[in-house]
Amino acid sequence: MEQHSRPRRSCAAQTIAALAVLAFLAVLPAGVFALDITTCGTVVPKTEVGVLQADLDCGGLDGVVLRRRATLDMNGHSISNATSAVSCDNGGKGTRCKVTGPGSIDSSAFGVRTVGKTKLTISDVTVTGCEQGIYGESFRMTLIATNVEASDNVQYGIRSGGARAKLTNVVANGNGQAGVYIFGGKAINVTANDNQWGFITAKRRFRGTDITTNDNTETGFRSFHSLRVAGLQSHGNGRGGLMHISGGTTSSKKPIRLANASVTGNLFMGTPADIISVRTPKVDDVTCEYSWGFLDDGQPDLLPPLGICSND
Repeated sequence: MEQHSRPRRSCAAQTIAALAVLAFLAVLPAGVFALDITTCGTVVPKTEVGVLQADLDCGGLDGVVLRRRATLDMNGHSISNATSAVSCDNGGKGTRCKVTGPGSIDSSAFGVRTVGKTKLTISDVTVTGCEQGIYGESFRMTLIATNVEASDNVQYGIRSGGARAKLTNVVANGNGQAGVYIFGGKAINVTANDNQWGFITAKRRFRGTDITTNDNTETGFRSFHSLRVAGLQSHGNGRGGLMHISGGTTSSKKPIRLANASVTGNLFMGTPADIISVRTPKVDDVTCEYSWGFLDDGQPDLLPPLGICSND
């Protein structure tokens, strides 16, 4: 019987096949090699991705700790009843981390907490019913929040001590202190209603578009530095719709620009007061009823109107 031998592959062909396999492995998504998270207290090591595989009720323990350049994928799950539901903590050293949704955090002392110099990127996550929502005190913190809700927390919805915050599509309603408290940065499409303070920006310049701050017990939007906002809606607040004060800084010399805004129906200690400022803002297409100058000397006093609103 005639036998037929199988043709041998050349060395070149074998090399090409091996390289093709390596190339395929190189483009596999990082999630293929991710760390599954099923218990509280899990630490996601440096540069790795942790994927939540179950809802976690932590009973007062920490939820998930992210080391340097680590990522938490909430994967549609929740973390509740934790000391810190998510911590970005690299032993006090500089770090950056990511938290991605969809997912939710609730009923914890800290929803998402950063330690030291940190760049936190968070998206598609809801943080509610915590003592502090998204919280970082360091002035060297950078916060990038997209499609995030931080509502109904006991103190702050969002508090970032850094001056380079970037908020996009954020809701921070019904918090016991400020809905949003940042030290500067940018914001697009942010709503901060029914808090004690709506939106506070301090220390550094701020640029914002489409910000809504209604029915806050104190001020709707409060600024301590240079300010440029387009599309502010601020109504029914108890201590001014927009207040720009010095706060012990040189902000009285900084530019204030307000455009395409509606700021009406606000009070200051019982007096109708929509815009209150230590200097006259530059306004373009702004609807307001009452504006006042302001003396910030420890005993706050309203000064004569600024001449920019309809009833001044």
